[in-house]
Formats: sequence, C-alpha cells, structure tokens
Amino acid sequence: APASLSGTVAPGFAWSPNGQMLAYVADQEINGVRELFMVMSNALGTSAKVNLPANTNQDVNAFQWSPNSSHILYHWEEQSSNTTELYLCGIQEGTPGMVQRAHGVIPANSDVFQFEWSPDGSKVAYIADQDVDGTYELYLIEAGNWGASEKATDQAGWTGTLQCFSF
Repeated sequence: APASLSGTVAPGFAWSPNGQMLAYVADQEINGVRELFMVMSNALGTSAKVNLPANTNQDVNAFQWSPNSSHILYHWEEQSSNTTELYLCGIQEGTPGMVQRAHGVIPANSDVFQFEWSPDGSKVAYIADQDVDGTYELYLIEAGNWGASEKATDQAGWTGTLQCFSF
C-alpha cells in the first residue's frame, strides 16, 4: 500500500544509496511549511520527520543522502533571520537520530547556496557567503567533524566569487 500523505509533496524525493529508505520534502504537518520526511521501503505508510521541529518561518529546500546511507544533509531556510544553513541528521536502522548544524554558526543574512557529499562520504563541500555578505566561497567539512568548516578558496591567487562546483 502506498504511504498516505496529508498536505502536498514538494518537488524532491530520493532513494537512499542502499535502496532501503526514501526521503521526501512535503508540506505534511504544518500548513505552508516544507519539511523533510523519510519512510522505510518495507514499512510504507509510516513516515518519520527528519528535520528539526519547524515553525511557519522555516523550510527544507533541498537534501542529499550520504553515500553510505547513514546521514541526510539538508538545506534549511530560516526566514526570520534571512539565513539558509545546512543541517545533518544521522540515520540508524532506518530511524532519524540527532540533528545538528553541519557547519559552524553563520551570521544572519548569510546563505548556503549549493552543497554536495564527496563520492566517498568523507567530506561535504558547500558554497556560502558566511564570511562576507554577497561573496560566495567554497567550504569543506570533514565527516565526523560536524560544526566546523574550512574555507577551501582561501588560497593565494584566488579572486572572484565562486558560483558552482562538483566533486
């Protein structure tokens, strides 16, 4: 039987790399708020919320599974501070666990623009204007060292604003 949803499923769903879980963004619990949910492929109809508790000023805009299916990284928009950040949720035996900010604290009016896991899952790269408003730069986070990021574009000879990247 298909999973029953109330609300609207937003564009965005993805199978975990191991094929056991399906994550999706939906306006399912709070009217007008896009949140991240997951369901086990062998337990359809029973979804679990992945993101932090939301209010009407927050939305999940995008997400990505880790290559080993143990985490979901998601793009969280906080409209009251005009900030978009990355959050991480550990997945254990198909159940969402602790949620934490993937990078360090970024100031109000800052945004994470794009993010991606490395193919081996050892790093997360993201583009953000976390140091200078409006200047987007590339940052790296070592998996397991969540909450700390290092600017990858702070190298001699680098000039300009980064707009995209790929592993």
